This record gives sequence, C-alpha cells and structure tokens, in this order.
Amino acid sequence: MSLCSRLQLINLYQCAPGFFTNERIFDYQYLLYVHKGTGIFKIGNTPYTGAMGDIFFCPDGISNTIIADKEDPFLLSGIEFRMSEPFQSETKGSKLLPKISLLHSPNCVNLIMQMIDEGAYSKIFAGEISDVLMSALYLQLLRISQIGAHDEGNVALRILDYVKAHFEEEITYQELSERFAYHKSSINRLMKAVTGMSLREYQIDLRLKTAMELLAYSKRPQGEIAALCGYNSAIFFSRQFKEKIGCTPSAYRQAKQDHGTDFR
Repeated sequence: MSLCSRLQLINLYQCAPGFFTNERIFDYQYLLYVHKGTGIFKIGNTPYTGAMGDIFFCPDGISNTIIADKEDPFLLSGIEFRMSEPFQSETKGSKLLPKISLLHSPNCVNLIMQMIDEGAYSKIFAGEISDVLMSALYLQLLRISQIGAHDEGNVALRILDYVKAHFEEEITYQELSERFAYHKSSINRLMKAVTGMSLREYQIDLRLKTAMELLAYSKRPQGEIAALCGYNSAIFFSRQFKEKIGCTPSAYRQAKQDHGTDFR
C-alpha cells in the first residue's frame, strides 16, 4: 500500500479563554487533536464536545468551527494533509469517524507528537519522515473507525469468546492486542467493563468453573483435571482452588457427589 498522505502542516496552538473561529471551509482533509482543555468543535451542522485525547476529522469542503471553553481553553494541534490518489482508490468506502478518543491509543498520540517534533526543529528528512508518520496515523485512525470505537460491545464479546475457547492456554494482553487490533489498555478496560475482572482473573474464573464441573460430574483424577484446565502443577491447582472456592478439590468433589452441597 502506498503512503496515504502528505503532511501539509501541523501546529501546536494554545487557545485563549473563550477563543473561537469563524466558520471555515478547507479544500483538504483536516484533523484537530486536543492535547488538553475543553470546548466545542463543530463539523458541518454537528457540534462535538472536545476534551483531552479527542481527535476530530473534518472532510474537505465541510465547514468547521472551534469554540474554546472560557475557563479551560483548548491546547490544540491542527493537522492539514492531502490524500494520495492511489491510497484513496485502495481504501474506497472507508471513512474516519468524526470524533475518536485516543486516551487508550498511545501509539496514535506518539505519532502526533513525533510530527510536531519533526516540524518544530526542521530536522533533515523531516518532511519525508512526517509523511510516513501521517500515513501511519491515518491508517491507525481508519482501523479504529472500522473495528473499534463504534462497536466496542461486539469487540468485547469477540475477545471473551476467544478467551473462553482457549481458557486453558496462557493468553496475554499482547496476544489479544495483535489478534483484535486493539490496544492492550483498551482490552483491559473492555474486560473490566463487561466482566468486572482483569484478563488473568477471568481466566482463573473460567478454569475453576470448568474444574468444578469436572470434579462434580466426572471421575477423572484431580491431576488430569488440573492439566485439562491449564494447570502445570496439581499442587498449585489445589492451592488456588482452595483459595478461591473455600475448600480443596477433594472436599468439593466429595460434597457434590455425596451430598449435593455447593461450596460457592
């Protein structure tokens, strides 16, 4: 895939309290990143509230207006860029969301800060490097627009389904990040929002629930059950089971099979 864009301009602008612009229309696509502060960014007829970490996308030919808060005005970066024709053809039909939060996407923020740094000091090859950074930023935002920001609920369910299907394996945030194209901190946030647990806590919960079923309704040896549930050590399995459930695996099995008592 060719570079998507050529960076025209990136700035760092501290708005005065109550700062505002008149309605503007550009002949290029335009991003506005909020480093800090609050206010409103109006795209066409739609006003959006802005705060630290928000990035806005205004297509070419669409009016936009900045209105900074009187008490906590914006610190902004306006990012002007032009799309390459090959890239527009390759991504036809793909669109950026008008507003995306980058609070859980530090890679995108780093790309913005690197572009500011390149432009501020006029380093050798600054233009070429900035074009590469701009292309990477645009593609990251495009990916978030397509699979993340607008459909977090489905993303969370897909992640949970994957963890359930591989509960006996040592799954990491890095693995989930690479598989679902979502930042590790965002996956952690989604996991806790849906389950109330971290990835590790959720894995342990799944393993112990499976172990409880096998102990209650099968005659498999405890060592085999431990292995099936992802434990390399039967001793560690027994220790963690007692810590979380309140009794040893043997006591749980005896109570369930003899008396139907549930320790949970």
